[in-house]
Amino acid sequence: MLELWIATIGLIAFFIFVAWLWMRVWIIGIFKSINESRKSKYTMKQWIVIWLFALLILITVIFILIKWNINLL
Repeated sequence: MLELWIATIGLIAFFIFVAWLWMRVWIIGIFKSINESRKSKYTMKQWIVIWLFALLILITVIFILIKWNINLL
């Protein structure tokens, strides 16, 4: 049972790292170009907060799926 929890926590940590890396490389570059346009509605910090909130929701959904043993495949 302990191995299952270690594997689950490791998998979640891996996905969080990959999501953070992907956000850092691609999304922040996109937001930087959006922010540089004159019609930008949000500042760079607001964009980062919006995406961190979306990432939090995604992680919560993944945790609920794992906790309830819901298989999507």
